[in-house]
Amino acid sequence: MKRYVKTPLKYALPLLFIGALVLVSTTGCTNPTATPTAQQATVAATATPKATATPKATATPSGQGTASDNDFSLTAKNQGTYTESNQFLQPSAGDKYVSIYVEATNKDQKNALIGNEFQFTLFDNQNIGHQAATTTASNTIQSMQNSNPGDKSAGVIIFEMPAGNTPQKIVFDEPGLFSNSLTVNF
Repeated sequence: MKRYVKTPLKYALPLLFIGALVLVSTTGCTNPTATPTAQQATVAATATPKATATPKATATPSGQGTASDNDFSLTAKNQGTYTESNQFLQPSAGDKYVSIYVEATNKDQKNALIGNEFQFTLFDNQNIGHQAATTTASNTIQSMQNSNPGDKSAGVIIFEMPAGNTPQKIVFDEPGLFSNSLTVNF
């Protein structure tokens, strides 16, 4: 005589749902051949010492531009290649740092976040997006948590990109759930 486990349906369905949720959430997490894209890549510290005097941007800017809407305005200028003095914060092999000077102005938003370097994405001539890199650059842009109309945040943002690529545009993602973005082409 066979004996069946009599588990009420009200207990079995939540367990099945939780099991399916765990299975779906872990799918794709174990791909050993996956390589990060340029947007997902993070700056890796390397122990290759390089003798550099001071951090600086070279004077080879390739453009400046401005974008604006009803809420914010953005001015950006490509300042050229940036040289990092810290031996542990060097760009990855085959990459370079690029210095972009940005000025974000709040025109019409109360308590808005502006100047956070992670609101900016730099796109190169291959249309690859790059996030801000960790460096010891001075005069970096300062984040303003609760800016009001008229407030301005300005400074340098350093991006890492392949050495053969050139900056084409910078995109500022405006704060808010249903917000716009501003694009400045170089």
